[in-house]
Amino acid sequence: QAHPFPLVLLDAHMPGMDGFTLAEKIKQQPRLAGATIMMLTSGGRRGDAARCKELGIAAYLTKPIKESELLAAIRTALGKTPVEVERHPLVTRHSLREAQRGHRILLAEDNLFNQQLAVRLLEKEGHQVVVARNGKEALAILEESGPDGFALVLMDVQMPEMDGFETTAAIRAKEKESGVHIPIVAMTAHAMKGDRERCLAAGMDGYISKPISAQEFLDEIERQVSSMAGGTPPAMVESKAEALLDKTTLLARVDGDRELLGTMMELFLEQSSDLLASIRNAIARGEAQALERAAHSLRGALSQFVAQAACETVRKLETMGRAGDLAGAEEVCAALEKEFERLKPALVEISQELAR
Repeated sequence: QAHPFPLVLLDAHMPGMDGFTLAEKIKQQPRLAGATIMMLTSGGRRGDAARCKELGIAAYLTKPIKESELLAAIRTALGKTPVEVERHPLVTRHSLREAQRGHRILLAEDNLFNQQLAVRLLEKEGHQVVVARNGKEALAILEESGPDGFALVLMDVQMPEMDGFETTAAIRAKEKESGVHIPIVAMTAHAMKGDRERCLAAGMDGYISKPISAQEFLDEIERQVSSMAGGTPPAMVESKAEALLDKTTLLARVDGDRELLGTMMELFLEQSSDLLASIRNAIARGEAQALERAAHSLRGALSQFVAQAACETVRKLETMGRAGDLAGAEEVCAALEKEFERLKPALVEISQELAR
């Protein structure tokens, strides 16, 4: 060809001619020798690293690989000169993550369960996380840290005292003085049509729907801290219709961290009775705002466990509280308690299984 490909992605294990043999033949062709070669493999073998160095292969990545990791690897590999490829270590998934470590992230989130999940996922990736329980705390922390104090803000849309939209507006107004733009990613449990557009119009750079899915969450973080460009809203993860709780789906949401999932379940089992009591008391006293707050907190926790029926029931109570109309709230609360009677044994069972 008149214009040889600058990048070649090879599978290490192909029938007939494997990736290393093909890479060797490519390097033997003068017109192709300058191409950057990246090797993908479903399982590494002893000696692969040495063969990569010998053949001048720039990157060696195990499958399955996330889109964001592949893109980061391509950018890194294409940015290397032939001399750098020869002198420096391979681009690997580990080296990519090491290169991305050290970001300081502000998490503005009032829900304890979402806090714990987000902090754990981020810290596993090497990020430093500071938590603010509402918009006012977030602004105070940003003011104290200065314009370059954080690489990213994760902003819950619905918080007490000052919500995510008000907080974002205040941050953007302050940035007009400093001239420094900090990426803000919305976190919302609404997942309604138009939510993403509203968040972006309010000055946010990205959007994550709750309940959090670990891979989508981390992908969005990587996009923002690397390019400061808005991402696309991740799809909601649906629960399996035939199961009350699906352990595989639950583990996927916490990036396979069994200890974290077990801790979250124990925390939920400890505090769910208090949240239910708060809902009952708010209904008995006719306190609509208290009902909305308690129901919102419970829904945020429930959503992490893919408890669709219970989430829909508590959503009704939250809506009633927001509207100030508690007619029928007692019946809905009774239905919620029945859902909990079904849900609790399943939670206990999975929690005990994870502890083994």
